[in-house]
Amino acid sequence: MESLTPDRNCFIRNRLLLTRKVQYGAIILFSADSMLRNGDQFYPYRQNSDFYYLTGIEQKNSILLLVPHASDTTMREILFIEKPDPKDEAWNGKKLTPSEAIEISGVDTIRYTEELDTILQQVSAITETFWFNVPTSSKLKVEFPLKNQRELKRIREMYPLHKYEQVSRYIQEMRFRKEEWEIALIRHASAITVSGMKRIAQKCRPDIPEKFLEAEFLHECTINNARLAFAPIIASGANACTLHYTENRDICKAGSLLLIDAGAEFWYYASDCTRTFPVDGRFTGRQKEVYLSVLKIYEESAKRLLPGKSMEEVEQEIRPLIEEEHQKLGLYTKNDIASQNPSEPLSKRYSPHGISHFLGLDVHDPGEKTLPLEPGMVLTCEPGIYIPVENIGIRIENTLLITQNGNQVLTDSLPMMPDEIESIMHPKG
Repeated sequence: MESLTPDRNCFIRNRLLLTRKVQYGAIILFSADSMLRNGDQFYPYRQNSDFYYLTGIEQKNSILLLVPHASDTTMREILFIEKPDPKDEAWNGKKLTPSEAIEISGVDTIRYTEELDTILQQVSAITETFWFNVPTSSKLKVEFPLKNQRELKRIREMYPLHKYEQVSRYIQEMRFRKEEWEIALIRHASAITVSGMKRIAQKCRPDIPEKFLEAEFLHECTINNARLAFAPIIASGANACTLHYTENRDICKAGSLLLIDAGAEFWYYASDCTRTFPVDGRFTGRQKEVYLSVLKIYEESAKRLLPGKSMEEVEQEIRPLIEEEHQKLGLYTKNDIASQNPSEPLSKRYSPHGISHFLGLDVHDPGEKTLPLEPGMVLTCEPGIYIPVENIGIRIENTLLITQNGNQVLTDSLPMMPDEIESIMHPKG
């Protein structure tokens, strides 16, 4: 894939794999909602990951209907797109033509969205089951039903005697393991991420606003035809102890640390990386001591993320080392551990999050921590230690690809050793 862009064969293959898993009924997927920002302004549109995975279509108000058992071959795959409206296009740009939609997706039957209910009437006569892609993540809490949920309710009212099933689990299973073209995109996103992090390291200095450094990372993404995979964390001083700090409004002060957790998204595929830099360009003795503890935990964790192991297993194996490093840093004693509440371990006070998550079309891609790792899976390794009373928050994170023999670090060109970090912040010559 020399051009580093997915072609329609990728999406054709994904749909074929899905219909092999779901051999009966009709599968319906809706594109992401367009989200109102304020007044008549909308947030920048980003397609639903599953919808993109199966179609390559980035346009809103699109629908995919799959009826694999239909005797009429033109009914087996139908992509619905918005009907062109000259008045709307004058303000918001051209919409996809049917031929363009075919070229991108590989779906040969294109209809307009206004025809959906007419087509569903025909489909309802040849199937008893509709499969919907409703979010299943326990972490997802939204204030209003998403498009797939709203349409499920509407169509269930139209056809109350039909069965309704969740297709989400099958799509998630497919997304666990990345194909070569997906890995190539994540590699490229990782390279852009590393460039952006190095740019921040070289611009970082006392009295610079966090927001300026955020802009440096965004600049690197933009000039490389990428976008932010998530709201970047540019956290100086005590801000680094807030795990999801994204305001990025403070000034980097002399003697403090700067934690950057950021990632580029290239053709919908994300990278994720974290480094912690000394604002002055040199670590203090205590900062370096804590940093080396985090580095040791990272190295021990990363070498355990292997085929056949699960994230949960690795986290259990690494917990004693985390406690040991905490004790070396004087955060608590063995006696404190002996008397701790087992449901609230002391280690969680200073290292509250896990050490890994899956990565792909979403920065937190589908997959349970109990899932045995397999070649082709992409994930992060990201231990951290946070000491609020000392204004120290340190995290080290890389993007990893699971291979037959272990794992490969896709962000390895960004230094982790303290002296190497100081070197890129103060390049010689």
